[in-house]
Amino acid sequence: MNCPDELVEPAVRALQSLREVLAGDGTFDPDLLAGGLTGIVAAPPDRGQTAIIGAAAGVLYGEGRLTEAELVALATGFLGGTSADPRRSAGFVRGLLATAREAAWQVGGLVRALDARFGGWDDGAFLGVLPELRLAFADLTPREVARVADAVAGLHGGAPLTGLVQTDVSEADALLAAAAAKRVRESLAADGLS
Repeated sequence: MNCPDELVEPAVRALQSLREVLAGDGTFDPDLLAGGLTGIVAAPPDRGQTAIIGAAAGVLYGEGRLTEAELVALATGFLGGTSADPRRSAGFVRGLLATAREAAWQVGGLVRALDARFGGWDDGAFLGVLPELRLAFADLTPREVARVADAVAGLHGGAPLTGLVQTDVSEADALLAAAAAKRVRESLAADGLS
């Protein structure tokens, strides 16, 4: 959990591999493993590497050691407890989706918590965290991204979104588009048109 920044990604990938190994191997002591992961997950929101904590929570959820309600409570705590640094919120999401990607569209409470957190950021905070968010959702297939989009659209009374996935957009293009949208909103507000 407490590790240098440069080791966070390898640790998340190791937990991701662990979940895959657990799916087909009964030689692990499940209680010993769950105890270690529970210790990581029990860290306060302001301590440790949130990506590692999120990944550990995903493994526990996938193994049935963390209920849907507990996952939602944990995610809500980390999303709210790290509001001073949105990158920490995105880190938790990145870790969670690395090991339990299905939670992004199957756990309604998680979708609502993510929507509330992301919607609570101002444009500057959102643009600052956008690279981390791209990492968080990067491992999802286009179909899974569409499932997440449909879940979010459902929260806002919208119909399922079709044709939403654009696979040929680079990170630089996405950042440019978000910055342009911010400038347009600022210009409209300055002209009293927002």
